[in-house]
Amino acid sequence: MIRILTHYAHESYQQALSKIPGVEFYHVIDSTGVWPADKKPKFIWPENVSKPDNIKGIEARDIRIQDFDLVLIHWHPFIETFSNLWGDLPVIFLEHTWPKNNHPGEINHWKNVRHEFVDHTVFITLSSKKAWDYEHDENSSYIYHSIDVDAFPKKILYDSKTIMTTTNEFITRDWACGFTFWANVLGLSGKPYFPKDQIQLFGYGNDNIKPYAKGRRSREEVLDLLVNAGVYFNPSQMSPIPMSLLEAAAVGTPIVSTAKCEVGRLFKNKIHGIISDDIVELRCGIKELLNHLEHAKVMAENAREVVQVNFSPEKFQENWLKVFKKVMYDK
Repeated sequence: MIRILTHYAHESYQQALSKIPGVEFYHVIDSTGVWPADKKPKFIWPENVSKPDNIKGIEARDIRIQDFDLVLIHWHPFIETFSNLWGDLPVIFLEHTWPKNNHPGEINHWKNVRHEFVDHTVFITLSSKKAWDYEHDENSSYIYHSIDVDAFPKKILYDSKTIMTTTNEFITRDWACGFTFWANVLGLSGKPYFPKDQIQLFGYGNDNIKPYAKGRRSREEVLDLLVNAGVYFNPSQMSPIPMSLLEAAAVGTPIVSTAKCEVGRLFKNKIHGIISDDIVELRCGIKELLNHLEHAKVMAENAREVVQVNFSPEKFQENWLKVFKKVMYDK
């Protein structure tokens, strides 16, 4: 049994990690003041989400490093926090983010921290590995998310005219989420190219984009909405690979997306959907998919196959297990 010290970070990703056979994850908490308040994990697992049996909680003060095999960190500030206490254990860092090119000082800082404390860095896409300039780093790898396509609901009807987008705090995170780009493609609000009731935006922090914002929804509700949408539109400008886009492809909803980051590597324009950074091409592509259902269905099936092949749970588990064993034996 491989025993890993880690912390809560991303519920869906850690649910997938928990399915790796022969591994136990110990989520560290600190209720006794081992660390300052802003540098410690706050809880083991969300109260309203069922916790896998092989994810366990442990107090920082109770940890004996001889009981564990390695450390897995998901959040930059915890690299030094964890390493200063348990530096004798090999450390893996999972890099979820895309580097902010307009903040080179921050990028260099975290690269230096990783170089000092981390034994192996895992990126969630090949393009983000390259963007962080780790393309030739032997102590790094990339592993795609785990998505079991067969477990998703399957789209049957393709006659919906709904244009759906899912993102949180759209305007305040415009630089990453692409609110301005989204608005220009759809023609909001000065020159709308689509009826208002056709555009649906889900996510929190978007109340000031009415009448398009429909509020937050549970994951189950989002999947149901995706199944019934005409197209899913991803305007993201800086995300390694948006999960909402992958889930749209997994249920068989036609996708329209920027070609930024990993999306442009995985999905090809007019084969898997409309994949472009051109405003007019995306706008025309939405209309094409909504009005030519047979074309939309073929592209949606092609995109679904991309997810099924590249994001299989079996590949995810196998690749992570290889990383765990490599780091344990190389330390």
